This record gives sequence, C-alpha cells and structure tokens, in this order.
Amino acid sequence: MTLLLSFTDAVRKTGVIPLVLRETAGTLPLAEALGPVIVALLAGLPVVRASARSDEPRLAGGGTIGDLLAGSGVLVWGSGCAAERHILTDSHIAATRGPFSRAALEGSVPGNAIFGDPAWLISRFYRPETEKRWDLGVVMDEDIPGLADTLAAAGVKLIVARTSPDPASVRATLDEILACRRLLTGGLSGTIVGESYGIPSLPLVSGPSAGRPGPRRVPVFPESFLSRDIADLYAGLRLSSLPVFVVESIAHIDVERVIRAIDTTWNPVWMREDDLIESFPLETGASPSLKGNDLFGAAGIRTVQTNPGPAAPNRPNAESLQDWVDRHGVVPLGWAATSSKAPYPNLGDALSAVMTAAIAGLPAQRRNFDDKGERLVAVGTIGHGQRNGVVHLWGTGLDATRNAFDPSLKRFAIPPGTNLVAHAMRGRNSAARLRELGVAVPHAYGDPVWFLPKLLAGQPVERQYELGIVLHITELTEATPTAGPRPEYRRYQIPPSLAGVVRIINTYTENDTASLLARANDIRSCKRIVSTSFHGLVIAECFGIPNAWFSTHPGEGMLLDVDDEDQQIDHRIRDWHSGTGSQRVLTFGAERHVPARWDQVFRFIDRMWEPMEIDAAPLFGAFPLRPAVSLSDTAWTLDPAIADAMRF
Repeated sequence: MTLLLSFTDAVRKTGVIPLVLRETAGTLPLAEALGPVIVALLAGLPVVRASARSDEPRLAGGGTIGDLLAGSGVLVWGSGCAAERHILTDSHIAATRGPFSRAALEGSVPGNAIFGDPAWLISRFYRPETEKRWDLGVVMDEDIPGLADTLAAAGVKLIVARTSPDPASVRATLDEILACRRLLTGGLSGTIVGESYGIPSLPLVSGPSAGRPGPRRVPVFPESFLSRDIADLYAGLRLSSLPVFVVESIAHIDVERVIRAIDTTWNPVWMREDDLIESFPLETGASPSLKGNDLFGAAGIRTVQTNPGPAAPNRPNAESLQDWVDRHGVVPLGWAATSSKAPYPNLGDALSAVMTAAIAGLPAQRRNFDDKGERLVAVGTIGHGQRNGVVHLWGTGLDATRNAFDPSLKRFAIPPGTNLVAHAMRGRNSAARLRELGVAVPHAYGDPVWFLPKLLAGQPVERQYELGIVLHITELTEATPTAGPRPEYRRYQIPPSLAGVVRIINTYTENDTASLLARANDIRSCKRIVSTSFHGLVIAECFGIPNAWFSTHPGEGMLLDVDDEDQQIDHRIRDWHSGTGSQRVLTFGAERHVPARWDQVFRFIDRMWEPMEIDAAPLFGAFPLRPAVSLSDTAWTLDPAIADAMRF
C-alpha cells in the first residue's frame, strides 16, 4: 500500500506515468508496444520511459518483461514473465498476464491473482471500419526471410507484428491484422489482437516434433508445444485445452484446410476485462492529452480513437424511466418489430410488447434499436443489437458473438454512447457477459413470456392434438402466417395416418394482438410439443405442456448438459436453462432431410419430460416500472383499447 501511494503521489506531482519499456533501438512485438498506449488511454496521462532496473516507483504494464525487472518499487500490471522464477523486492503485483507469470513471481512480492494482458483492451478504444481484404492472415512476431512471397503466392497475407512504440506504427500494424477474416497466429501479438477483436483464429504450431500436420487440441501448459506466453495467456482465461493448427513448415500450409479448421474449431473467448481495469493502479481518466511526452512525441496518441470504455456507472444520469413514462403515458420499448419488407410479426418477438403492456397497464410505444433516448428492452435475443441512449434490460438475452457497431467482429461489446441498465437477464450466460463489461446485473433471470398463462387465464383451450411441431422461422418457405415447412425438410412430412393428430405451427401471425394470442393458443391445443422455435418451448413449458427441443443432432432422444460447452445447444436455450437452474435440455434429434419417427417422439417425451420448477418472483420484482398487476393475481387483463390499437 505504501508503494501504491508513493507511485500515485509521484504521478500526481509530475503529471506523467513512469512506464517500463524494453530498452531497444528497434521494434517491439505489437502486444508489447500496445502496453504504453493502453496505460495512457486508461489514465488520460502521458507516459515516459522508465528503466527496468531502478529503485524508483514505476509501472510495468504489459509485455514479457517481468524477468527483466530489478531493484524495487515496481507495480506489475498485466506483464508476463519468461523465467521460471524471478525475485523482486519491495514491489507489488496488481495483475499478471496469466498464472505462469504469477507463479514465477510467487513469494517474491505481494499481489493479486488477477490475469490479463493490457494489449487485449485495445479493442475498447480503437474501432476502425477496416475492409476485410484477406481470407487468411498469418501473424508472426518475428520476420522470416522469403516467407511473405511464399504465402502471397497462396493468397495468404503475412503480417510481421513488430512495430515501434508510436501510435502511427501501432495503428498500421493493427489495421493489417484487422483486414483479415481469419488468423493463424505464430506469436502472442496476433493471438491477443485476434481474440480481442473476435477474429476467428488458431495458434500456429510448427516443427517436426509437433506431430502430424492439421488441427488438434492441446493442453494449456508451456510444455505442450505452445509458447510460454500463449499458454500463460490462455491459462489466465481459465482454459485447460486449446485448438491449434500444426504444420511441418510455415512455408507449406494447406490454405483450404487451415480455413476449414478455423471455421469449425474456433470459439470466441473472453478475458475478464473489468477485473483487469479495476486492478489498474491509477484512477482511470477520460480523453488523454499526450503532447510533448518523450515516448510518443508531439503527435501523442491522437490517431487512436477512444470510446467511453467500460460502462461502469450503469444508472442513467437523465430522468428515470418511470418519470418519463408518467409524463408521456406510454412505455418506450424496443423489440424485433415488423417493417414494410417484413409485415408479419413473429410470435416470440411481438409478445415483448404484449407482456410489457399487460404488466405496466400502458401502451408500448416502439423504439428503434439505435434510438438515442431512454427505453426498455424485454423479450428476445436482442441485447447485443442495442446502441445509443439509456437501455433498460428486463428478461433480455444477447448473442455474445455479435455487436451493434461492427458486425464483422464476433464479440459483443458495449457501443459508444450506450448505457446499459440491467434489471434482469434471460439467463446467467447473458448476465455473465454484461458483468465482464462492467455492467451490474442482479441475480434475477427469466423470460417475460413465462407470465403468458396469467394473460390467457380466461381463455380455456382443449388439447386436441397429440403433438404440435413449432417451426423456427428459417425453416419456412416464406415469412407469412400461412407458410409451411420447406419441402426439402422431410422430417416435417406428416403421414396420412397422423393427419389431425400432429399439427405444424408457424409462429408468424397477422399484425394484431388477437392473432398473436390465437397463435399462442394453437400451441396450447397440443398435448406435446417439439420445437425449433425458442419461444415454442417457453410457451409450452409455462403452460405445463410436455415438450422437447427438436434439434438436428443424430441419435433421437437425448438429455444435453447445459454446462457442457462441447454440447451443441442453441445458445438461447442454453441461456434460458442457465437462468432457470435446469441442468438438462430435453432434446429429440432428427436430421431435417430424413422423415422423423413420430412414434419415438411421443414415447420419448412421455417418458422423459418433467416440468421445470421456476420461481418467477425475482423476474417480476425486477420489472423497472410500477406494475399495474400483481404476481399473486390469478389472471391479468390487458385493456381492450390498448390491445386493439397495438401493431407490432
């Protein structure tokens, strides 16, 4: 604590940050050169080069420099250590790149078990609109003579991720990497940038000792053909194994095989960025002004465009949502709405407006996903599509591989100028991603469609069909309420013997409330449900109808483990189950182009389905407006004037 106070006092008095950088007259690996950029951006202060060997208070922020440090007074924040063991005195560890670096410094100085490389944070600050020019880039931390020409002949871009530590050079190298659709990374720099920006990528392992060429999965420790730096990074991300691509020689790679391996084995990973930022030993600032510092020169880092970074204060500064609703008499709500090109609402999406209006006792007024005002977002996997303004999330899901401001990046991030206020999320997976980005999320989960039985309590429906098959909209011949399944999907062919027994249900409806609720009653008319539509499952479950996800897995009846990341479960279904506490997804798998065995579907559901036990009180209690109904009410009534006027 004394060291931290001494360091912050020194920075406050001088107005600059003494930062350790490797002494070199040449270039640095990109990941190492990004260290001073990130430190300057977070603190909003200029940085000056400090010696690795000193007794003066100084910061080691990024780079594999832990083993170069000597003397005392070092604050280590996200740096790596190449040595097996290195002793420091009178220093402090705020964070290391990973557990191997932390173990190398274990016992020498006090510190935290927080892991992450500062270079990873660059995607929070620099978001260019870079054209994707290459299908595959090979990123190396060192140049290999003649390799660029060899790879270029195969249509592959070689990027040597070394740069001088100035913004123009850093930016140029970053732009080269960001111009690739996929990456094969032979060093730490390409690995960090690829994962940070969500570019599909695999580490490259080369040499005859690595084994047979091609994709393989290796354990995450330095002796498993991974470099110590890369193993340290992924171990800090809590991975125990990792897909890689093995080549005998970098100059001779099967490009099509590499692309296929990346497309089929890569999955995005996330660093706990908020933990790393919170461990930063200085107060975080806003727009940095770096003119005149002796590291970056007079140009400072103004070529790096900043955004607001983590959405830490996640309560709106403007008037509260309730105040706005009281003044205007409507609920500003964002949902996946109809358009002139898509005039028919999808049941699950449109029920967002119905359920919100029923609970608030007020009309829902549509808001675009990029509206700059304050709004509520409820039902649907639409959290990742929101940008601008203050967005109140209640029962919403998000796709962690998508974002609203750069669709080419396979990773959700909070858009600039957007304040996300989470009241409840659909499931723990959506909540976890928001928490990683600094958004406080209460432990309240669920889908608001779960309350539909209260709204339809006065409408009894006879269960006259033995089985209902609820189709996902992508399986229909067209986006209309009367469309049937695509003819090539033979599993939806119903034999004459089951006519009037099995019912196909399309979730598109006419654009009015009565049609939406009638379609929900179509689901209620069935004794069993199999569904590729997520809300087909939710509606069946909330009405106590035995149901199963109708997947394309081979093997017919299955119970899939929600927590097993290797199980191919629709992310919406996985998210919902994670919030309900249900550990198994009841699944009937049948390939779409083969006729289904309906007798097996009946028997499997009858034998295996058990109703979910869900406590809806936390979700209802998290509704961010004053409710016009009570959870204890047996039935809710939607004002007929509101219902008749609603369009979706």
